[in-house]
Amino acid sequence: MVLWICLLKSYYFILFAISIIAVALNVWPLLVAYILCVLLFVIFLRVPAELAWSQNFFSSLVWIFMVNILYSIIVYAILYYRSGLIQNGNLIEISFLQSLYFSVTTWTTLGYGDFAPPEHMQLVTSIEALSGYFSMAIFIALLALWLNDAFKSGGNRDEICLKNRKTSNNANSADAKNHAAD
Repeated sequence: MVLWICLLKSYYFILFAISIIAVALNVWPLLVAYILCVLLFVIFLRVPAELAWSQNFFSSLVWIFMVNILYSIIVYAILYYRSGLIQNGNLIEISFLQSLYFSVTTWTTLGYGDFAPPEHMQLVTSIEALSGYFSMAIFIALLALWLNDAFKSGGNRDEICLKNRKTSNNANSADAKNHAAD
């Protein structure tokens, strides 16, 4: 189990580094989108392995997912920034904030329609939208598991505290009776 987790973590960081290099070298956008999908899949494989090892990994997995989501959105924004977007039927150069806006609306599948990808980026935007669906499904499930675990352990603590209070109150009552008898 430990070897599997280590291999997945290593594979994730290698792919992460490759994706940074691919974006920096302006490699084919479809290849970058593929690498980002594989990164998401590696995280998906890590979830059951790490949770089977220890329940203490919930918070780290949630953070890994949040960082991966933000990283993916920013990488896609860089791809859109370099390729430009279509507005009112014309391919225009856009600012990075506009590309980030388009990436967020694509990832969340809102799609307001004010921008459209050029033809060579249409498959990339579809991959981003599917990644958004898949990421959110896993992320929400992971959050639900994390909260469920937190409430379960919190409930046990409350029961223990309640028992301690009852014991303490009973001891205080007995002490009061003993002092009154003296």
